[in-house]
Amino acid sequence: MGQCQMRNERILIRCYTWNNESSDLFDYESINNEKQQFTIQNQDSYIISDKETLQLINEIPKENSEVILYITAKNTVVAGTQQQQGNSTALTNTKFPFKLKKNWLTVRSVNKYPLNVNDIFRLGKMTFRISSLSFTTQNEHEFSNRSKADSNEQCRICLGNAQSSNPLLNPCKCSGSLKYIHLECMKRWLKELTSSSRSSEKSETYLWKLLKCEICQEPYKVIFQSDGVTYHMLDLLKPRYPFVMLEFYSKKKETQVQQINLGDRFTSKSDGVIVISLGERMSLGRAKENWVKLCEASVSRFHATLQIEKVQQQDSLFLFDNNSKFGTLVQIKEDLQIYQELEIQVGKSLFKLQANNIIC
Repeated sequence: MGQCQMRNERILIRCYTWNNESSDLFDYESINNEKQQFTIQNQDSYIISDKETLQLINEIPKENSEVILYITAKNTVVAGTQQQQGNSTALTNTKFPFKLKKNWLTVRSVNKYPLNVNDIFRLGKMTFRISSLSFTTQNEHEFSNRSKADSNEQCRICLGNAQSSNPLLNPCKCSGSLKYIHLECMKRWLKELTSSSRSSEKSETYLWKLLKCEICQEPYKVIFQSDGVTYHMLDLLKPRYPFVMLEFYSKKKETQVQQINLGDRFTSKSDGVIVISLGERMSLGRAKENWVKLCEASVSRFHATLQIEKVQQQDSLFLFDNNSKFGTLVQIKEDLQIYQELEIQVGKSLFKLQANNIIC
């Protein structure tokens, strides 16, 4: 007898569109939504927005068409963002005149999602990017003394001179005897600035709008230059203990964020960062009992969990959804193979994709 093989022949797509115009958050508990169903088979397929409904087409959409979802003949969901198309091998051909809307994978449909640096995820209206992750205890960060400050210059806080691993910085508009501040003095001051607001033993929150010089009132820039040397504020905030650093920004700023060169552009638009001390299970939500408390109405009381698990003897960080009202979403950055039932959210529409297998 020949060996049986399993192959995917067709994809069933069930679409649910929330008809509330006041928000693009999909309420998973709502039953007041429009339902549509499509079936595709062995060909490139596009779901486009046609006035108030969605339409399935198989030919390449016209220029400036609003393409909600693109599924290839190989049963892959094409990653799409409004700013960038370089993540997808399917979109490298210049014959495609359209841009895909940003699509998100619901974590609940895959049980858990492995997170890495630069991954972007959403909890309600809050969007996060993992800017740094360390599973081990770090040594003190060493900065070579590249400061051009004169040897007689002093730190305005401790009055000390420049040291080999503790250079003098000029991060604001102060001049004269107040011009310089030690790197370590600035780091301590940043922690003191936030200690009275949203810090705890498990996490520290730094809000950029609060980070400004107490003398000249100049806001500190996330990336700044001092005497010709470039410094990154996030490097100053990295702790010694195992941690994950999450940059966050409000939903209203999302359209301003350029996904090219995330390290600089995303940070310059973010509202701040949360530095989380790693534990086995770290809950995030609106309730005060969480490992990290998030003060946002669209975040559920116990919205999601970050959990460390071993993968091939290496520590890995996974994201779980806790049956939240608006879901836990991860931005799709690479084409995604439909090998199980998946849920993809695009704006106010949720797509449930299921591969029907035939044994031959």
